[in-house]
Amino acid sequence: MSKWRVMIVDDEPDVIAIIRQALEPKYEVVEAHNGLDALEKIERFEPDFIILDVMMPLMDGFDTCAAIRRNPQFRQTPIYFLTSSHSPEDIKKGYMLGCDLFLQKPFDPLRLLKNIDFHFEKHPMAPVKKKFSLDALKVVVKKPPQLREKPQPEPAPTPAAHKREPISMPPISPRPRPKQTVRIMVIDDDLATLDFIEAALSSKTEDNWLFETIATSNPIDALSKIVNYEPDIILLDIRMPKLDGFQLCKIIKLNQNLQDTEILFMSATVSTSDLDVALKITGNPLLKKPFNREQVREAIIAICEKPAFTPKIKKMKKDEITKQLNIQEQEFHEQIRKAREKEFQENKLRALTDFYKELNEEVKHSRPK
Repeated sequence: MSKWRVMIVDDEPDVIAIIRQALEPKYEVVEAHNGLDALEKIERFEPDFIILDVMMPLMDGFDTCAAIRRNPQFRQTPIYFLTSSHSPEDIKKGYMLGCDLFLQKPFDPLRLLKNIDFHFEKHPMAPVKKKFSLDALKVVVKKPPQLREKPQPEPAPTPAAHKREPISMPPISPRPRPKQTVRIMVIDDDLATLDFIEAALSSKTEDNWLFETIATSNPIDALSKIVNYEPDIILLDIRMPKLDGFQLCKIIKLNQNLQDTEILFMSATVSTSDLDVALKITGNPLLKKPFNREQVREAIIAICEKPAFTPKIKKMKKDEITKQLNIQEQEFHEQIRKAREKEFQENKLRALTDFYKELNEEVKHSRPK
């Protein structure tokens, strides 16, 4: 008999282990270790239920929940928040984004299990058939590397070959190598830098590469866009509001399907320590600001010319992804607008009810005995 599948999203391995132990006898359990990891895995995992930690690095539970709700496939999937916050504002924000229940940390795993049981009892439905079983997921979690065909080494000359007279042949013109398209995501809070890099990479040159760029100044939005656009290279500013480039890079490298994505750091303020860290975790030298067009292209082409580099096979064209994301964004904001309108009407009705209760009390007390 098939089981419902629950996805746990938490950056603490101990918490995941505790929840897994409580749920596994009754449910299929899959896990993600941060918001970016969850967004990259969710369409393969196809969870029927999501348990989401609020306090996670870079992309917190609220941002992750909003990104999940933008995907029509998971717009109605129940999401339970785990949080140590007792703030009414946080709880209100969570419900507005589409959370179904808040559970306070420290939590009782058996109580969590009972809450999930109660949800499926209240909303009876058969588990949806999944594309991948749990065993199959262990195989597909790591995509096979797309390796460039290696050139065959020339055979070593034999002694007899040296004795032969060379045969004169007319020169053969080499076939032009087809241009390859490389998708690059640029993340920087400075709009002028984004425009400059887009212009530098869109200019036509004689090299064998075509570049299509996705630019974003919002580092949190960039996390979900990395999953949607599948960039081959990420050009990343080290220091931005709400984001540390080194920390983002480490989170990307934690995901098995994103860890081979090439990352090129850039920064205006560079220390010796920054240079060493950038080279150590990416294998690419840091690009110092200010830079000119030639320096940007040279740095990107140096990555493209690596023997192991091959542009990924994309699921969709860039323009198609952008159009789809815009539609999802509009639908999500419409959902938020309706939720706020509903809350406003409920508050209005509650205020009117309280008003008429007070009015009735005043009338009752003002009547002569």
